[in-house]
Amino acid sequence: MQRIYLDNNATTQIDPEVIEAVRAELSFAPSNPSSIHTEGQSAKKRLNHYRESIASYLRVKPNEIIFTSGGTESMNLLLRGLFSLEIQGHAISTNGEHSCVHNTLLDLQKKGLDLTLVPIGLNGAASASQIEEAIRPETRLISVFASNGETGVKHDLKAIGEIALKHHIPLFIDGVAWLGKEELTLHPGISGIGFSGHKLHAPKGTGFIYLRSDVKLSPILTGAHQEYGLRAGTENLPGIAGLAKAVEKLKQCLPEAIERMTTLRNRLEEGLLQKAEPALINGMGSRICNVSNIAFPKDLGEDLLIALDMAGIAVSHGSACASGSLEPSRVLTQMGLPFSVAKASLRFSLSRYTTEEEIEKTIEITSQIVNQLRG
Repeated sequence: MQRIYLDNNATTQIDPEVIEAVRAELSFAPSNPSSIHTEGQSAKKRLNHYRESIASYLRVKPNEIIFTSGGTESMNLLLRGLFSLEIQGHAISTNGEHSCVHNTLLDLQKKGLDLTLVPIGLNGAASASQIEEAIRPETRLISVFASNGETGVKHDLKAIGEIALKHHIPLFIDGVAWLGKEELTLHPGISGIGFSGHKLHAPKGTGFIYLRSDVKLSPILTGAHQEYGLRAGTENLPGIAGLAKAVEKLKQCLPEAIERMTTLRNRLEEGLLQKAEPALINGMGSRICNVSNIAFPKDLGEDLLIALDMAGIAVSHGSACASGSLEPSRVLTQMGLPFSVAKASLRFSLSRYTTEEEIEKTIEITSQIVNQLRG
């Protein structure tokens, strides 16, 4: 059976050119970028090249790129790094953040941080006015997702960035579900963004942050001086090589890949809403191109998820980091969706490798199973 993979917000297949970039880096002699001998300096030169390549795509300075192990470490470095010396003051986020942000902020709250979680509501994202209304004289941070990994709904980063600038408050962004799904514009108010490689056709265990050069963090991993003193430990050069190639490929693939994913996502929704009615789209706000979170009422979520897997189609209940159980998504329930609707919802997430044939087959198989389950 040829399986159809529509869980690309959980992880993506590695691009063949990325595999070649990793293989090429692995072919070099043993070398550590921190060593002063010839092999070490060669490794340092390659590391600088990878950093410059990513910085070029984002149109930022190379020293504003810090390599990490992925999205969770990226967001922890931003959030904990800001409050590592003194956990006090006030932070603003939303109740729809990914667990790497949500749980990190809750942990900081237990240790003394005053935290406001702005509700995202049925729209799926907080408005700029909601964020501004939550600001206090002691506010030290605003942290929001660029696009929600479960619904695809986007925050208005330009408007929120302008508010952060006006009030002189750092703005940190979870960009894990954003990179590669939209042309990035780093508005001036953005202080830092966390990214993950394996959501971008790069290897797992790779990631990076953009940190504006005037923003100061303390490291959360103490050790040697790597990554400008912010992330101790010998750099994962093969992984970074693959990550840099994955970002570089966006120059070739976008915006055509965005247009294709948008067309296929819209076709998927059109077909399922017509052939598997009643069904509804979760998240009323503007969305990125590759995500569709659809509710199939009458409590079909768990049975439908399992039946689709048995039929060869991989989708999800929500964030892979929250899986292991079939409980309804925290993001959907925080949006205000009834428990029965949240539990009956599935996330379909596409990649630039998703084909029209796969989408048509998904519509056909899903609608058949839905109607069978409804009896």
